Amino acid sequence: MNDNVSYFDDDFRKMQFLTKIRTDDPCRPKRAAYRGEATPLGRLTVAKPPHWGGSAVVEPPLWEGSAVAEPNSDYMAKFKVQPKMRSSFSDMFKCYKYVMKIFIFVVGPLQILSVPTFKLVGIRTSLPLPSMWEILSQLVVYFLIEDYTNYWLHRLLHCEWGYEKIHYVHHKYSAPFGFAASHSHWAETVILGIPTLLGPTMVPCHMITLSIWTILRQVEAIQTHSGYEFPWNPTNLIPFYVGAEYHDYHHFVGRQSQSNFASVFTYCDYIYGTDRGYRRHKQALNKVHLGVLQGKMS
Repeated sequence: MNDNVSYFDDDFRKMQFLTKIRTDDPCRPKRAAYRGEATPLGRLTVAKPPHWGGSAVVEPPLWEGSAVAEPNSDYMAKFKVQPKMRSSFSDMFKCYKYVMKIFIFVVGPLQILSVPTFKLVGIRTSLPLPSMWEILSQLVVYFLIEDYTNYWLHRLLHCEWGYEKIHYVHHKYSAPFGFAASHSHWAETVILGIPTLLGPTMVPCHMITLSIWTILRQVEAIQTHSGYEFPWNPTNLIPFYVGAEYHDYHHFVGRQSQSNFASVFTYCDYIYGTDRGYRRHKQALNKVHLGVLQGKMS
């Protein structure tokens, strides 16, 4: 099967159905293609310069399990959400250097300045140590508070001003990798740090619990930005967990994304209807996959 499927002018209706572009403007698909907008079947591109004689092309998103993805013999590639999107060592190293600057000049000073606040709200550093039940129960509360608060702040950052001034830095990578989890504007680091610290502020804990919480939150962010969806990942057992594939869609769509804002659990996206684009995307891919299987069987 070809990697790219082209739809020419006389096939506009088919293209409109497949890409789920609902508009009265017949030129919209080509304009969307020129801007590189994403659709449920993939990112639109143009096969020729943007004159109206050119053809619009649906470039498959290369999600794991997609029938339009080109198979790769590399063992790890079969678990990669976008297997054909490979980041160079140079890109990853640039991201790493940027993230280190953020940690040194933003995160580090904030942690030092927050010590008096921790003491003020009742974070304990002395004996007795917290029990396992206390640690687990508080971690559950922290994840729920962080997830709900982060969801709304993340949506706020996707307004026109928030994205153009702040959030665009985090969306530099449409196929994210681990380091990209913390690749963000310094202001975003501060803003989205609020949900992380809000839980321990509302429900004070021991310093050990706080340390475990910050480590788990960072590991979770790296995992959802890793670009890999492993079937043996223990987080697959957690109900409504976001995971790499779910959040990867948010980065794949990019600037115009109004879907998959959740950081840890998917229930907010479901309740407030911000996962509809993702669900349509999955349905469209399933139809393509089913069509390919039926074609092979016939």
